[in-house]
Amino acid sequence: MISTHVTFGPRGALRETGKVHGLPDAELTRLTRRIPHWGVGSLEEVVAGAAPECRGLPADDAAFRRLLALGQRVMGHPRHLSVHAGGIVIAPGPLTDFVPLERAAKGLVVTQFDMGPVEELGLIKIDLLSQRSLGVLQDAAAAVAAHTGAAPPVGERERILADPATRALIREGRTMGCFYVESPAMALAPAEAAHGDLRGADRRQLGDPPRRRRERHDAGVHRATPPRPGTRWLHGP
Repeated sequence: MISTHVTFGPRGALRETGKVHGLPDAELTRLTRRIPHWGVGSLEEVVAGAAPECRGLPADDAAFRRLLALGQRVMGHPRHLSVHAGGIVIAPGPLTDFVPLERAAKGLVVTQFDMGPVEELGLIKIDLLSQRSLGVLQDAAAAVAAHTGAAPPVGERERILADPATRALIREGRTMGCFYVESPAMALAPAEAAHGDLRGADRRQLGDPPRRRRERHDAGVHRATPPRPGTRWLHGP
């Protein structure tokens, strides 16, 4: 398996620095819980009150500011090796001839390099992911066949791409349970591109002609492509 390098973020850096200086765990929890998991890129932003949650911290206290300064020096440094969710590496010979290995806490043998250096070495990296949704798809197809006497055309790609109802589901963000496009962010991206800003009141495009609706649908798919490149198949060649 390929390892993942877990680095210190703002919370972890402050906590580890505080431990070294003997701060009790309860005090560290009180301080770090005010730092959001997202939206704060450095401990310097904590002092500046970049996030509303940080404004209650004792930023004027000299000891606390020193703790933040020391923690900032730890930020971004490796904390530990984790195991990639499904990444495996294949080499033309023994892996020990190409990359250093170690045994993870879970007992798996992992590379000490993460996916970037592994790719730079020219080794083959494959992500093997177990998708329960594929089993659901199989069960759903079997249920449709049992109730209607005909199996749904799940293997007919061009027919699926041209199906108005399928495109409408994606365009409107109703993709719960659909692999790749079921997360809130993934569902919202095509919907925003297809219908404008969903938080606004503009719904005039719902009456657009079919060609315009297709353009909006395709724009939504392209917008979803950066976080999930696989969604480009929805657009077709």
